[in-house]
Amino acid sequence: MKILIDGLLPQFSSDILTHLLGPCGNVVSAEIVKDANGISSGLGVVVMSEVEEADRVCRALQGKDFEGL
Repeated sequence: MKILIDGLLPQFSSDILTHLLGPCGNVVSAEIVKDANGISSGLGVVVMSEVEEADRVCRALQGKDFEGL
């Protein structure tokens, strides 16, 4: 199940995203969308192995602010 996550800070990496979402289930892949200059667009694309895990991610991220990272 693919999930789009918007509003990520520029310093977010695929590894950070995988680490944050790992407790929700099996992260198949995590990517940060970048512009032509390689700068983060603030959008992440995550693929979870099961629909239930994707639901957990959505619930876990709803209303969260990651300014501290």
